[in-house]
Amino acid sequence: MTKDKEGSSMSTVQENVALKCVQLTDSNYTHWAILMETILKAYCLWEPIGSTEKVDEKKAHTTKAMIFQTLPGDILMQVAQYESAKEVWDAIKVLYLGADLVQKARLQTLRSEFETLKMKENETISDFSGRLGSIRARFKNLGSTLKDKTIVRKLLNSVPKKFLPIVATIEQYSEIDTMLFEEAIGRITAFEERIKSTDEPEEYDPSKLLKQESKTLVVQILRGTNLRGTILRGSNLRGKTFVVLTCVVLTCVVRSSKQKENLCGTSMTKDKEGSSMSTVQENVALKCVQLTDSNYTHWAILMETILKAYCLWEPIGSTEKVDEKKAHTTKAMIFQTLPGDILMQVAQYESAKEVWDAIKVLYLGADLVQKARLQTLRSEFETLKMKENETISDFSGRLGSIRARFKNLGSTLKDKTIVRKLLNSVPKKFLPIVATIEQYSEIDTMPFEEAVGRITAFEERIKSTDEPEEYDPSKLLLATSNLHLMSR
Repeated sequence: MTKDKEGSSMSTVQENVALKCVQLTDSNYTHWAILMETILKAYCLWEPIGSTEKVDEKKAHTTKAMIFQTLPGDILMQVAQYESAKEVWDAIKVLYLGADLVQKARLQTLRSEFETLKMKENETISDFSGRLGSIRARFKNLGSTLKDKTIVRKLLNSVPKKFLPIVATIEQYSEIDTMLFEEAIGRITAFEERIKSTDEPEEYDPSKLLKQESKTLVVQILRGTNLRGTILRGSNLRGKTFVVLTCVVLTCVVRSSKQKENLCGTSMTKDKEGSSMSTVQENVALKCVQLTDSNYTHWAILMETILKAYCLWEPIGSTEKVDEKKAHTTKAMIFQTLPGDILMQVAQYESAKEVWDAIKVLYLGADLVQKARLQTLRSEFETLKMKENETISDFSGRLGSIRARFKNLGSTLKDKTIVRKLLNSVPKKFLPIVATIEQYSEIDTMPFEEAVGRITAFEERIKSTDEPEEYDPSKLLLATSNLHLMSR
């Protein structure tokens, strides 16, 4: 009985997943078709289009309605005459891709475009691979395919001369005929990052630290972590930023406690409470974040959590056969978070797991690529030094960013390693506090935050000594007037 209830609850959660249909435009037919097919399959509404058998009338009308609501007015007018959803779908395809003979002509044009395609000097591998992925998707729409080995060879032959070392390495040490397109992209992207790290070291962006800190604080609050410790850990955020962030966290706590009081204060029976909480959980709308060039780790963490919340992680995390509807829903949820170029590259994969793994390879590379990136990151960490005009807060932010990147690549930076790096990288003016920490503290067991806090306190002491507060006559006047009023 319990299992039946659990199954029913999980089913309800999955049914409450809201999948957003994209509007059809003059230039996004391929993107639209991929997403619409996936979403219709997720809602078990693809049958009126993909099946030749007679379909339930209500289902057929629902499929047709879902397609209609994504069409611009002029296209809707042209296809409104057709009775079945399949006729509508085919008519739209002909409108955008043409009939068979037209498609063959377009295919020939597309082959010419593919053959002449070259990567520009100022173009990134990500952008160029997006163009290749787009062409691949257009081939698929026209009833043809571009095999991995074809597109991999095209990639290797189209990159500028600066990529010659990695191209030669791939050709000599890898089996190109069996290499996945995503793996080739990952390898060349890793080399591109190596070039960038050598020529133009990435500038530290304090705003990224702020976002990371704020997310960490809120997550810790939601997990019930001690409030005082949580706020203290955020103390490397200074001034108004820290005050605002603390207020946000406190607001979260107050709201959370009020919700708990409301739940605990009800006079409902246990069964009713369970039913109410279940309903609340089922109606929670979880917002998926869009994948970008720089937020893969953030995206992956959120997507995994959201998919698990909706009981949709099984198609990715399980090796057993999964319910078809659940598999399509998982795939649809992933698809609607992808930018167009990435969607084109992974649209060829049937299962949600294949899509998930392909995205991972695109952003992190295969195992060997990750090791290469890890080596590059180690070099960056070893050569990192604090600038003379840089604050401890900013430099610790850069260290924290590198630490997070280590974690993304499956490695870790222990506290003792990063603490020693901090002590060895600060300018000479911090020598007194560094010497004190080394002589009177146990560095091997000291948390990174504690080391940052100690040096920050010393930094503030230096500032207060070097830059005494300016004398403000208005403050004296205010103090005098207050004293005069109190004496009355």
